[in-house]
Amino acid sequence: MTKNIPMNTDRTFSTRVRTSGKTLLTPREQEVLVLAAAGLRKKDIAHRLDIRVKTVETHHSYLAKKLGYGSSAELARAIREVIAPI
Repeated sequence: MTKNIPMNTDRTFSTRVRTSGKTLLTPREQEVLVLAAAGLRKKDIAHRLDIRVKTVETHHSYLAKKLGYGSSAELARAIREVIAPI
């Protein structure tokens, strides 16, 4: 896997990932999120996880919905602004 990226530095984002101590994301969604935060493109994430790019796009879409973002584009901005700078 890639480097560890702490996800609890932004309280709002961290709250979105966890509710009542339970993680809202599947292990695969967490992997996709971490790799996206590390700066990998969808094509590279797909290659790294040995899945299709369409599957990565689906995970990205589910991540956006589960974390309360209106679109994958909003999620991508949050990843760049909140997680990636860590």
